[in-house]
Amino acid sequence: MKFLSIVALVALPAFAAAVAVPLELQERTCKGPGTLCSGEYECCPNLDCVQIICNDVQYFCEPKNAAPCINKPNRHPPTQ
Repeated sequence: MKFLSIVALVALPAFAAAVAVPLELQERTCKGPGTLCSGEYECCPNLDCVQIICNDVQYFCEPKNAAPCINKPNRHPPTQ
């Protein structure tokens, strides 16, 4: 039992310190304008993850208030 107590005394403070650091302070890389994204926290500050191409449903990091949806022209004309 003493061994478990010692492990707990050593492991708990280290775990608490790792959890206590806010996500904003942890080092992470962000994606710049024009890069593909899948979530709002991937893009650098002042950029939003915006759906730009509606036909293929692709999202890109773009400046805030960017045009939310630009349809790509059809590559193949509709058949009749």
